[in-house]
Amino acid sequence: MAGLNIKSDVTDGWNEIKMVASGLRYTIFKMDEKKENVVMEKKKMITECCHDDVLDDLPTDEPRYVALNLDYKNEEGAERSKLVLIFWCPDNCGIKNKMVSAATFKEVMKKCPGGAKCLEIQDRFDLSFEALKEKLKNVK
Repeated sequence: MAGLNIKSDVTDGWNEIKMVASGLRYTIFKMDEKKENVVMEKKKMITECCHDDVLDDLPTDEPRYVALNLDYKNEEGAERSKLVLIFWCPDNCGIKNKMVSAATFKEVMKKCPGGAKCLEIQDRFDLSFEALKEKLKNVK
């Protein structure tokens, strides 16, 4: 199954969040109304939100792609910052949406290179700060 077209605002948003100086906390990408393209939906600055605000910006019944700058302390207490590319696909988003969005995530990953940790998440708990920190603790 083929994925959707990835619009330039998605790659622009990805390139912007990769630059530490941009100050972006996260960007959210979604399928457009016709389900033909992936487009930028929202972006938030570090100064205007915390990590868990992304939970409020994600629907409970539609897939999304999220680029997230996660700042945390590792087990030794050292400050860490990881860029995470997340495929958000809640269980109740419908089988067709799941199939199309999963195929499209592969294309999103190709268009958004640069060493980010890629995660597929279906449950809001797994998107919490503590759960993501746990997933990233062994990533150098």
